[in-house]
Amino acid sequence: KVSEEEVVLGGNLALEVELTPVCYNLSAAVAPQDAGSVEFSPAPNCEGGRYYDGTEVTITATAHSRFAFTGWSGDASGGSPSVAITMDGGKSAIANFIGCCSLDTDIEPPGSGTIAVSPAPNCDGGFYIDGTVVALAATPNSDFIFDRWSGDVGGTNQTVSVTLDADKSVCANMASEPTAIFLPAIAGS
Repeated sequence: KVSEEEVVLGGNLALEVELTPVCYNLSAAVAPQDAGSVEFSPAPNCEGGRYYDGTEVTITATAHSRFAFTGWSGDASGGSPSVAITMDGGKSAIANFIGCCSLDTDIEPPGSGTIAVSPAPNCDGGFYIDGTVVALAATPNSDFIFDRWSGDVGGTNQTVSVTLDADKSVCANMASEPTAIFLPAIAGS
């Protein structure tokens, strides 16, 4: 094998040199399995699905539904879904993902108030990254008062927090505001 070396010959000698390209394997995995996919660009440019020495390959991770990309490990690093790797040896990269959860909110009776949710969803599709703590604040409309929370959170405080470690459903229950009745004073009683 000869790689980019100059061969100097003297006299009438003939030398036949067969150059063998240096190629390396690039592999990628997804963790957890089936959470996403990984693509290489450009496609392998050496026989056997490998890359020539010195080729710069961009690997791109794409999350599947209800997952979010969290970063690379192995021979790739960083939090960007796309990263460049220079093929100067065999390389292996792992695209890491985390699951996402849903938060369903409801108000009973319908139209009796609103629920402020903070932060906004931080995973594609209106979902939240597993472990996100979400603050909920119930505000009753006029003629209603806040009564209690039900579902995956309880209590009578208008503001609560819920940790999304699974799909959650919460309901802000309102009650009709009591109406004060004023009776006229009866003279002589």
